[in-house]
Amino acid sequence: MQPPCPDTAEALREIWDTPPDECLSLGAGIRQFAEYQPFTPIIETLRGLLTSTPSADDAIATLAWCFGIAIVGYLWAVATFRKRV
Repeated sequence: MQPPCPDTAEALREIWDTPPDECLSLGAGIRQFAEYQPFTPIIETLRGLLTSTPSADDAIATLAWCFGIAIVGYLWAVATFRKRV
């Protein structure tokens, strides 16, 4: 399978050859989100439950993320509702 254009192939080659240390040159906010993103604990909790080896740490992190996202969503919905009424 050929890439659509040579520039794409070159860009993919640069990404593939970039050492991991250079990939960490993200902004502070993005770096913090990448380090503490919600997907890994959720996936690890589900994997542990499906394989009968649950981890309390991952489960607590999953519940904290879900609760935090729910609170932010609730506050956003309330603020939007108040603006429209």
